[in-house]
Amino acid sequence: MKKSIAYLYIIINFLLLSIKNLKLSHPVDLNEMRFIQIQIQQNKTNENYFVAKLEHCNKDLCLENYGECSDATTCKCKAGYANVPGKNDIPEAVCSYQQKKQIIAFLLELLLPFGGGQFYIGFWAKGVIKLLFFIVIPVIWCVINMIFTSFKDTCSLAHLLIPAIYACCYFIWYFVDIILIGLNTFKDINGVELYTW
Repeated sequence: MKKSIAYLYIIINFLLLSIKNLKLSHPVDLNEMRFIQIQIQQNKTNENYFVAKLEHCNKDLCLENYGECSDATTCKCKAGYANVPGKNDIPEAVCSYQQKKQIIAFLLELLLPFGGGQFYIGFWAKGVIKLLFFIVIPVIWCVINMIFTSFKDTCSLAHLLIPAIYACCYFIWYFVDIILIGLNTFKDINGVELYTW
């Protein structure tokens, strides 16, 4: 998500500079653009999965392996760890949630096109639906065709076109998921961002 916001910021700045060079009648204020970027970053950090406010931050509450005290009342999680979602007020939950890794989700989705990445990040229902679309429906289609049609009918345009359209739709879904995981737009089942590669 950070990369996609950064890319968007670069594109917007490029467009703004291009517009500025055209000497338009309405000049663009680049300070306003910087304000928008700061607001986006502030909204992103308000998710509160990576920072915990405590009464007193110490090594018993902010464990060394998972977080570090940034001041007397704030525990900042180390890379790859987050607060347990919805339990930021429980001391045992501070920085004890290990983030799912984006690279693993990406490779599972790439190599197991029937929803491997979805299963990994905890979206079991979407994984099962994708698995059904990848395996069960094509098998049922083949069995029905073998039972109810003769060889002459299996070579008809409808029998070839329907599986081709089905395969195209499935692979569009597959590639969209790969792209979205690659851009790190998915969050795990608990709403925590994936640990970026």
